[in-house]
Amino acid sequence: NASYTTAVSQKTDPSRIKPLVESMAECPPEVVSGDFGACDSFDVMERLAEIDVPILVFTASDDTLTPVKYGTFLAEHIGDSSIVHIADAGHLSPMEKPEEIAQAISQFVLSL
Repeated sequence: NASYTTAVSQKTDPSRIKPLVESMAECPPEVVSGDFGACDSFDVMERLAEIDVPILVFTASDDTLTPVKYGTFLAEHIGDSSIVHIADAGHLSPMEKPEEIAQAISQFVLSL
């Protein structure tokens, strides 16, 4: 199934995301289309300054669905934010690099 290829880094071992790919194959196309439509129409950029809790923003070097510039924008417009960049990962970085994500979350929580 090639539909996931834009969501992961070309450097990711396919076995890491195999369970997700298999479950995605069972998802009806109209559900996928609805999901992308909802994501595309969701825009709260004007409200980012209202966030008053610590936020951890993740970016991933090979994320073509949510490029690094969007994570940078969030970090710059949310007062109490930290940003972590995950190298050699795509949009599915929690599945691609779970150890790095878990470590970053642990460090963030411990810093609160």
